[in-house]
Amino acid sequence: MLFLPRAGVAIILIISLAELVEKAQKTRAPEDLQAACRACEDALAAKPDDEAARGQKARVDELLGLDVLGGTNLETTDLDGGKAQLWNKDGAIVAIVSQGAHFSRAYRSRGKTLTFRAFGDERCLGPLDAATPEAVKKGIEAFASERKLVESTEKKIAQATGPDARQAIADAATALAAAWNADKKALGALEELTWAYDRLAEASAATPDEREYRRLEVVAARKLLDAAPDAPSAERAWGLACFRVGAYPLAAAACKKAPDDGLARSVLAALEAWGQDEHESAGSFEAAPGFQVELHRAKKAPPDAAVLFEEVTFVVTRKGRADFVLYTLSSQKLKTERHWYLHTQYLTTKTLLATYADTKPDLETVKTVVRDEVKKLAEKKPEPEAPR
Repeated sequence: MLFLPRAGVAIILIISLAELVEKAQKTRAPEDLQAACRACEDALAAKPDDEAARGQKARVDELLGLDVLGGTNLETTDLDGGKAQLWNKDGAIVAIVSQGAHFSRAYRSRGKTLTFRAFGDERCLGPLDAATPEAVKKGIEAFASERKLVESTEKKIAQATGPDARQAIADAATALAAAWNADKKALGALEELTWAYDRLAEASAATPDEREYRRLEVVAARKLLDAAPDAPSAERAWGLACFRVGAYPLAAAACKKAPDDGLARSVLAALEAWGQDEHESAGSFEAAPGFQVELHRAKKAPPDAAVLFEEVTFVVTRKGRADFVLYTLSSQKLKTERHWYLHTQYLTTKTLLATYADTKPDLETVKTVVRDEVKKLAEKKPEPEAPR
């Protein structure tokens, strides 16, 4: 019989840790991140000076946004049901809360917004008076009940399946909207509300309700971004809302500002596959009083010549409103030649306005058509924007 020395056991453990961390790094899934984190913490609890385990824990900390290397340790205090270490990292205040030997969640100042995360993506929580340790501690305590609401609602939405899923998500949206309407500082509830509307729109696909939920999602996401312009998850919420209604240039620009957000990366991956992840400005103009038009030209060639490809997107915004109307100059190859089309889109409704056969129209010609269409739009009474 071959007896392995204790060193062999340590080697086996480190290989296991490395595999867990490698998987977490590859998937970024909350359950994999938690498994890797817990394994590293338990290994270090058993052997605090284990350098290999410490190295793996550093990799997990980086994945969780807990890397405070080079930062200043400010204090350790009782907070949020555990022990919190407060750090100043590059001007941001980071509070890392642990319960016993295990990481619980982290809070961070993003400009004047307090964010939080456990093993999922970083989320908005509420506004801060200032980016100071005192303001962060005050915010963590002030928004504790809201954080619990957001976390419990997130679980309810994730677990909603089967024939009752839509009603369960609708009930969650009602509770979140009530929390937001009762306290306009409840940014966590507002962010989760955008996700609830997104899920409801998916559950209502191809029905009149889908359009309404997309409108509500766009409005809520815009409010969130206006309230928390420095929060990556606010950019992701806006990017996802724009992606859902075909505003690909806006979606790409927003999601690039949230590089560590899993959903933002997924949106960018889809846009990249469609050749819609890179755009350049092609100018702007006022088409009617209060109606601004911004032009975005796709920088990449169509990845599939036979598929309709948006070459130029006109984004029409109305002063004081979050929603927008799109006009897209698109093309696709039919037999041997490319053909061009002009569409308009509002939320989930897309309409063909003009066809140009195999002759590509010059941009000024298309701008004239768009300007005339927006003038007609300006004469109509806008749809109500406030959430129901």
